[in-house]
Amino acid sequence: MLFFYKSHTLIFSYTGHFKKIYNAVKCAIPTPILKKGVQWKKYLKNKKAIGETDNSKKRAVSFASFAGSLTVEAALVLPIFLSAMLLLLGLFHAMSVCSQVNHYLCMTGRKIAAYSQSEKGVDQGTLYQLFYSEIGGSGIDSDDIAGGYAGLIPRAESSEQGHLMKLSIRFGIRMPGYLLPSRTIWTVETVYIRPWTGESAEMYSGAGEYGQSRQVYVAENGSVYHRDLSCTYLALSIHACSMSSVQHLRNQYGARYVQCERCGHVSDKNQTVFITDMGTAWHTDRHCSGLKRTMDGMSQKEAEQSGLRPCSRCGVSGGGDA
Repeated sequence: MLFFYKSHTLIFSYTGHFKKIYNAVKCAIPTPILKKGVQWKKYLKNKKAIGETDNSKKRAVSFASFAGSLTVEAALVLPIFLSAMLLLLGLFHAMSVCSQVNHYLCMTGRKIAAYSQSEKGVDQGTLYQLFYSEIGGSGIDSDDIAGGYAGLIPRAESSEQGHLMKLSIRFGIRMPGYLLPSRTIWTVETVYIRPWTGESAEMYSGAGEYGQSRQVYVAENGSVYHRDLSCTYLALSIHACSMSSVQHLRNQYGARYVQCERCGHVSDKNQTVFITDMGTAWHTDRHCSGLKRTMDGMSQKEAEQSGLRPCSRCGVSGGGDA
């Protein structure tokens, strides 16, 4: 306490000496210089009152705002960049799953081609057994497929070309959500295979010793033979329309549709009738023999020996109707 008291007394005594020195210096300075100093202080006070700030403060404020803008831009761009990267990862994941499913579907198609010409043909049970035996040992994670492996259901059907078989499978891919909820994308994988019939390529060339032994098709009560099962004489495109509108329709060749000799009996103008793109008659019975084709297979040599002519659409030059 004694030291504290003495220290304060020293400060007070020093303050009195400083005042005396300050007054002596003030008296020694000329009066015009003192007046200019007072006027400069007043000018600075008025300048601050108007709203102007010091340049040093301006620089500090502008530098601070620039640093903040970088922080805001980074906060906006970073989530967009991360979302784009996650989206690309999800697409690559989906492409990988589709590629693997397509590969094992092709492997199944190679095996199923050997069964396509058997007496019983290809049933769904055989198709499932072959496909699941292929995909069972694969690297596909069942969690990536909607419903697991049970969600992969292959189907077999004849293609529009007739001589090809179509294998297709529709399934859902579970996209990884990462930070978002997971979603399912549905896709279809399709494979076309040619059945193993054991026929030589020369049988379809029309030349050589097999040229007369190639397979042709003859419709029931037909007068021509066909080389292609997808011929428009055999594969009919049937459309339904009303009786009142069929009178204004034309076939592909511009001809009118006339009444069928077998089933063309109309009781109502709004009755539904059936026509084909290349036919010339309208039918009231969907199962009319004019809308069906019962075919027999034989060699081209046998067809020519029976007096049948080649089809004008799928055979060589010549005319005829099925």
